[in-house]
Amino acid sequence: GEYVIPHFQRDFDWHPNMVADLFESILHNRYAGTILLWNLENIERELKMWDPLWGAEKGEKPTKAILDGQQRLSSIYYALGLPKKPFPNKTMYYYFYIDLDQLFSGNEDESITYDYFKSPQKLEYFKKNKERFIKENKFPICLLSDKEFLDSEEYQDWLNKYVNYRKDLELTALSVAKKIEGILNYNFLTETLEKKEVKEICT
Repeated sequence: GEYVIPHFQRDFDWHPNMVADLFESILHNRYAGTILLWNLENIERELKMWDPLWGAEKGEKPTKAILDGQQRLSSIYYALGLPKKPFPNKTMYYYFYIDLDQLFSGNEDESITYDYFKSPQKLEYFKKNKERFIKENKFPICLLSDKEFLDSEEYQDWLNKYVNYRKDLELTALSVAKKIEGILNYNFLTETLEKKEVKEICT
């Protein structure tokens, strides 16, 4: 709820394949554009001109407005945060995965996939179906939002089982983890505007 979108911005209207393309850029540490933010002073925080990111709760006192980068940040929030809201302009709930076979076979442009459900899924669904995902060579991106899981033996077991399942790729659990968790270490170029009034921002 700290990051908000001004009413004069267009809605989140990307397609699922565009979200997949963004995560491919992030996964492979490619340039994915600049994020333009506006640091809000107390007077702006009280204005009734803010919307939350798609699926997020609206905070009472936002700190930053997103002037450029809403589609990218909404995509990241949707894929990691599992909001109980269908994908924009869809009736289904979409979930994104790293295709580990494509990733480690050098097919960078095919390394993110997705599927969809009629009802929202919780993190537990993705943990519970670990064995199936390992056989399908998929790692659910939403699991990266669970720090406790990333520090757990369950995650280590997942990595080891995938490495053992694909011995032909000559991977280690550490190399797989580094690549997967690289998503969390990605840095956008960011420009932040300070102490600006609404009229200046619109101009």
